[in-house]
Amino acid sequence: MESAGILAGPMLRRVNTDSVAIWMATDRPVEVDAAIYVLDTLIPLDTATKTTSIRAGHRLFIHVVHMYGQLPTDTLLGYDLLFRVGKNGYHLASLGLIHKNEDSVTYDGLPYPSFFIPARAAPISSYASCRELYWKGDGTLVATNALLQMETRNRATRPCALSLLSD
Repeated sequence: MESAGILAGPMLRRVNTDSVAIWMATDRPVEVDAAIYVLDTLIPLDTATKTTSIRAGHRLFIHVVHMYGQLPTDTLLGYDLLFRVGKNGYHLASLGLIHKNEDSVTYDGLPYPSFFIPARAAPISSYASCRELYWKGDGTLVATNALLQMETRNRATRPCALSLLSD
């Protein structure tokens, strides 16, 4: 069965009150559209989508999906992606990426990957650096994932940003 061929992502790249950018890589050219929802009500927000795609290799396509609109702060939001490959269309759920196991791109049984935009100036964030091969332990990404699993719906303690920096 033909699918969207996702190799990496989707991953939030940048979020602010008037736009969201989602990054992903696929093994084939796809058209990508997106929607943002208020998760408490599943009401879609009025947004426009523009996707920029580049071919980075024989079977490597990089996509950045930009959604524009007025986004509320301190509100749990979710997004869904629609991939078109020829005449076929696939959502995250139909690709098996939203379900109740460790491969899901959602937390706490939410119907879409979630995020929020904090209204306060000093949000809770996580920081991760490159790992040396000799490093023992799980590292910051595993700890951030565990925290997100525990605090999915609690905007007061849930990290809203991850900085990936190098030494």
